[in-house]
Amino acid sequence: MPRKSAKPDGPVVVQKMPLNVYTMMLVIAFMCITVACVLLWQELKQWGDGPVWWKATGHITSSSEMARSFPLDQASTDIKPFNLG
Repeated sequence: MPRKSAKPDGPVVVQKMPLNVYTMMLVIAFMCITVACVLLWQELKQWGDGPVWWKATGHITSSSEMARSFPLDQASTDIKPFNLG
């Protein structure tokens, strides 16, 4: 009498797991973040090019130059308010 092997002779069909609530929350979060990034990009395009951070023209060699590069030491009367119109 031939012995039965542990492996089945034909292909094994495994049923796919259904989507659960955590998978759907992940999909919804991805879509929300994508939409938010697109809306932020369009909002930034309305304000123009903005500063070019990757083309720095100067460099800071000492800590005293670093302190002068930030406008924190200016008086509040020297700082201009932001104009929306």
